[in-house]
Amino acid sequence: MIRWFLATLVLANIGFFMWGSWYKDAGRPQQPVQQAAINPEKMRLISDPAVKAQLRSRRLRSVVKTLQPVRRLCHSVGAFKSNRAAMRAGGRMKKAGLEYSLRTILVEERRHQIYVPPLKSRKAAHAMQKKLSRLGFRDNALMSDRGMRNAVSVGIFSVKANAAQRRKELRKYGIRIRQRLLISKSRRFWLDVPTDNARLAQLKAIQWRQKAVVIEETTCARAPTTARAK
Repeated sequence: MIRWFLATLVLANIGFFMWGSWYKDAGRPQQPVQQAAINPEKMRLISDPAVKAQLRSRRLRSVVKTLQPVRRLCHSVGAFKSNRAAMRAGGRMKKAGLEYSLRTILVEERRHQIYVPPLKSRKAAHAMQKKLSRLGFRDNALMSDRGMRNAVSVGIFSVKANAAQRRKELRKYGIRIRQRLLISKSRRFWLDVPTDNARLAQLKAIQWRQKAVVIEETTCARAPTTARAK
């Protein structure tokens, strides 16, 4: 009997332990889930005429497009030293049925002058000229610039190396010489014609009757028009 009584107590303890472990939260009331407040009086159907549809605003990025200028090619005829010479050439182009535009540019020219420094008198300057001519330097001339009275020019060169060669030749004869840089600005005139194989052939066929006239390709400065000589 005692054994059965002890066994019953053990089983009761096990039962109480299991009930306390597994069902300890069973008696607590469950908290309700919070829901968003709903106002029925403010609800409307989409089909209701009083309801206006509102589109979501989107910020449009402003796109800035930079238009590149159209690069037009021309054949340029020149360079002419005067407007009158350019207009004479333009007259020949007009007779050939070619339209052109007149373009003027400012050119800076750098030249190197070799000269004998100012001498004591005009007589001494003339004697130096005769000596230079006798040595083979016949392109000499008396200078009349301010501060250069009685000086003798022995050549003006656009290429610096040629000026250096002239100095070397004069020094072999023991002649005292100097060199200076001459800077001048002048206008040059060009006649522009739109690039075209047929027009280019017409340009090459024209007799310009002027020296050093060239035809080269360049960018058109403006729309060609037939200019009139004044």
